[in-house]
Amino acid sequence: MWHAKANLVRFFAIGLAVAIALSGCSTANLTALAPISSLIGQGGIVIADEPHAVLAATEILNSGGNAADAAVTLAFALAVTYQSAAGIGGGGICLVYDSTSSAASVLHFNPQPATARKSSSILEVAIPALPRGLFALHSKSGKKPWQSLVIPAEKLARFGFPVSKAFAATLAYHSSQLINDPIGLGSFSSKRRVLLGEGQLYKQLDLSLVLGRLRSRSAREFYSGSLAEEVVRSAQESGTSLGLPDLRAYAPRWTDSQTIEVSNFDIYAAYHEMDIKLIANILNGEKQAELDTRSSSPSSTGFIVADRSANVVACTLTMLEPFGTGTLLSNYGFLLAPSPSRATVKSPPLLSVIATMGDPKRLIFAAATGGYGAPARMALLFRKAVLNSEPLAQSYPENDFTISEKDPAAHIPSVNVFLCRKGLPSNLFGCSVSSDPNSFGYSLVTNGGF
Repeated sequence: MWHAKANLVRFFAIGLAVAIALSGCSTANLTALAPISSLIGQGGIVIADEPHAVLAATEILNSGGNAADAAVTLAFALAVTYQSAAGIGGGGICLVYDSTSSAASVLHFNPQPATARKSSSILEVAIPALPRGLFALHSKSGKKPWQSLVIPAEKLARFGFPVSKAFAATLAYHSSQLINDPIGLGSFSSKRRVLLGEGQLYKQLDLSLVLGRLRSRSAREFYSGSLAEEVVRSAQESGTSLGLPDLRAYAPRWTDSQTIEVSNFDIYAAYHEMDIKLIANILNGEKQAELDTRSSSPSSTGFIVADRSANVVACTLTMLEPFGTGTLLSNYGFLLAPSPSRATVKSPPLLSVIATMGDPKRLIFAAATGGYGAPARMALLFRKAVLNSEPLAQSYPENDFTISEKDPAAHIPSVNVFLCRKGLPSNLFGCSVSSDPNSFGYSLVTNGGF
């Protein structure tokens, strides 16, 4: 793995056109890129836990899209390539920094309980929130046509992609929910009923058709159009609590972000199911963080996109449990998330932060993370990398185990980060970008144009 990484890093140093070559690669050539954690070029920044989704978002930046455009594409791509933690049936939060106004806002589209058929259901599920959440993000901050942002995910689903190391790991060790549904288990298995492994081609034709309808008719088709009626019918056949009134009534919401003052930094935060005061105390050194080294359920994933105009979108998505309920809607190809009101379901902590120093336009740091223990891990990373000026790669807190070595079944919540000590976007060559070393993620600094 490290030999391949070294060769690729040298290759990327040849010229600034490399990011363009990556964005034009066929999916068949992506397997070798999965282990890469950090590449430096010029332009925008993309960091996530799954490499195919990173490359899809990079294409959008390179074709003139802004951070919101690339974030929409990345989230839809994750709903295809990383379904343990992201999917149409799930939701999340996004922290959106607008460089023109120097203001940050939070988009909430967390999964909410579906209750329209609760009394007659055998499985309580959440209302699918991702499509309407991403549509809200695009409506407020997007630049490119909606259709162009859904196409990359639709292509990944229709034509297939080689399963990445990141997705293969979650399938191998955290897919117990799929046992509950033969359709779901079959979707992620080979013809011999063996779970898909790294490098195997994975096609999802039913999911591609849903994405195609979202592309051509917008997210409204999913919540109030004919697709909504079809989805509900399939959900009812599976005995779930989802009904048409749930879809029609669901709406994401925007709020102002909360600001934490640490030294001479202003930290904008978007969070869910966590104590933000505790994080503020850790950031200010008023409380010692206690890292939880137990295995954390890989049911959430964070990503960051920044464009060359210094707009930033940092999101954390979740399926509440790995692969949601494990129930795949017949003929529609996506998993449903469990209802957060179920006694056995606990929504994981979600956190995205963006930090400025002095001038509100001087962006220094951004991070996105989710899972038990993840917020404290992010706070310690900030203290070491930003406040103590330690190298970013050496600032991640150490753990008692890692995914790849001591316990392959363990999961450390990942923290994806960029650090620009001289500010973004004035000196992108001075920026450090990193997917968590405990994950198999991918990060890029791209040249931002053809």
